[in-house]
Amino acid sequence: MEIRSVEPPAAASRHTALVYDGDLRSQMPVLADFLMDGLRRRRRCLVLGTAATVALVDEGLAARGVDVRAEQQRGALVFTSDRPYLHAPFEPGG
Repeated sequence: MEIRSVEPPAAASRHTALVYDGDLRSQMPVLADFLMDGLRRRRRCLVLGTAATVALVDEGLAARGVDVRAEQQRGALVFTSDRPYLHAPFEPGG
C-alpha cells in the first residue's frame, strides 16, 4: 500500500494518524516527515508499534537530525510497544 501525503484542512482536529501497510523502511521518509512536522508544530507525537518498529522509527528520526532523547524528555515524542488495548473487549458506544 502506498502512502499519500494529505494536508489536513485548516480547521483539522488535534488528532492526526498515519496508517501504513508494508515495509516500514520504505515508508520512513513519509513517516519521518510526518513526525518532524508534528514536532515542529509543538505537537505531542505518539508512535505505537512493535519493539522493532519503535527502534526503526527512533533510528530514522535520529538519522534525520532529530534529537530523539530531547524530544522524549520534553514529552513531545512518545514511543510505546505496549499493547494492552489489544486484550480489552471492544464495546462500541460504551
